Amino acid sequence: MSSRHSLRWWTSGNPDGPHLLILHGGPGGRSSVRHRALTDPARWHITQFDQRGCGESEPRGGCHDNGMDQTVLDIERLREHLRVPSWAVLGPSWGSTVALAYAARFPDAVDALVLTGLFMGTRAEKAFIREGAGARPPAWSQFTALLDPSEMRDVPSAYRERIHDATHPQHDPALRGWMAYDAARSGITLRPERVNTWLDRDRDGIVGSLKIESHYAAHGYFLPDEGILGEVNRVKAPVLVIQGRRDTFGLNAAHALAEVLPGIDLKVVNAGHSALEEGIRGEIRKALEGVRDRAATGA
Repeated sequence: MSSRHSLRWWTSGNPDGPHLLILHGGPGGRSSVRHRALTDPARWHITQFDQRGCGESEPRGGCHDNGMDQTVLDIERLREHLRVPSWAVLGPSWGSTVALAYAARFPDAVDALVLTGLFMGTRAEKAFIREGAGARPPAWSQFTALLDPSEMRDVPSAYRERIHDATHPQHDPALRGWMAYDAARSGITLRPERVNTWLDRDRDGIVGSLKIESHYAAHGYFLPDEGILGEVNRVKAPVLVIQGRRDTFGLNAAHALAEVLPGIDLKVVNAGHSALEEGIRGEIRKALEGVRDRAATGA
C-alpha cells in the first residue's frame, strides 16, 4: 500500500456470497473477529483490515503518510487487489466517517452503507477534544490539568507530543488522561486500576492506538470544518444508519447527516455507542440482511 506502511487484511465467511467490507473504529482502533458477530458469515464474503498504524498493520502507531486520503485510497487498492467488483460497507464509529468518505470518492465501488455510532468530523464535534464542548466540567478540567496555560490553544497537539514521546515526564499521565477523557465521551468513568490493568496487559498496543488517535485529532481528523458532510452529496449507494439514543454525540451526527442526505434510512434504538451492544448488533444484522436480499433480487 505504501513504502512506509504494510497493512494486515483478511477475508472470511462465504466465498460465494456478496462482498462486505467491515471497517473498524478509532482513529487507532483495530479489526476483530468480534465484528463478524454484526453479520452472518455464512451469507457474506467478508473483508477486514487494520488501517495504517493500527492493530497488526506495520509500523504500529506509524503516523507518516497517514490521513483520511491515504485510508480511503488503501480501501480502493485493497478492493482492486482482491478483484471485488463492488461491496457493501459496514462502518461503526470512526468507520462511519471513513465509509462515507470512501463512498463519496469511489461511489461506483459501494453497493450500500450500514453505519452506526456516527462521527462526521465537523467543527462542532472536534470541539470536544479542542475545547471540552459537550463534556462534563470535571472531565475537561481533569483532562487539561497536565497542560500549561499556553498549551490550551491546541490541546490535541499538546497531548500528541506527550503520547508520542516515551521519554516525556508526562507520557504515562497523558496516556491515562486521554483514555479517561475518551471514555467520558460515552458517559463511562474509567477507574485508575482498570487503566493500569490495560496498560500492563498491552502497553505497546495502547500506545500505538493513542499515537494514531492523537495524530488525527491534532490534524482535525484531516477534514474541513464541515467534516465529511461536504462530500456526501456524491454518495450514490443507499445509506442505512442504526444509531444509539444514549450516544448523544452520535445522535447529533446522525441528524446532521440526515439534513444533508435526506434519503438515508435512520433508525434510533435504545442503546449507546458501541456496535456490539445487543440493541445495535441485532439491528445491524437486520439491515445487512435487507441489503443482501435486495442485491439477490436486483432491487
